[in-house]
Amino acid sequence: MKKLTAALLCVCLMLMLASCGDDKTAKHAVSQTKSIDDVIASQNATPSPSASAKPAAPEKTSSSAGNVKVDFDLTALSSTMVYSTVYSMLQTPDRFKGKTVKMQGPFSYFRDEFSGNEYFACIIEDATACCAQGLEFILSDEAVYPDDYPTLGTEITVIGVFDTYLEDGYMYCTLRNAMLV
Repeated sequence: MKKLTAALLCVCLMLMLASCGDDKTAKHAVSQTKSIDDVIASQNATPSPSASAKPAAPEKTSSSAGNVKVDFDLTALSSTMVYSTVYSMLQTPDRFKGKTVKMQGPFSYFRDEFSGNEYFACIIEDATACCAQGLEFILSDEAVYPDDYPTLGTEITVIGVFDTYLEDGYMYCTLRNAMLV
């Protein structure tokens, strides 16, 4: 008897779920889905006079960090969009090479004991803070660690030119000529 009741309950649930909408609703929902590029393009649109005082400027806009023109301002995006954009940068670096990037996150440092190389990064977490990615940066001046760098874990904003380099047969992404703002 319990098996029959469970089977009938499953069938009823499947019928209810299948009958929740029509084709028009489903097609409308799919047509309203936006890609990362759509969201970035919509944020580049000129804001109306009634728009909020803080303009969003994620891509190909000028930013006031001195006289630096910022192509990708990740500080103006939601945490989900920042994480997605950084993921895209690491997966398709040729699309971003030579572009000036502004990003914000906790400062991280690593020293390779074998080579003696030092690596500095800005960490990006996803919206739930369960996943993180780092984007390395190289300061443009002759900065010395730890004297000229923030404390580990400190929230930083860094601006630099996106580039890649090869080390031990692997390609890595970095922000060259970077500056902390």
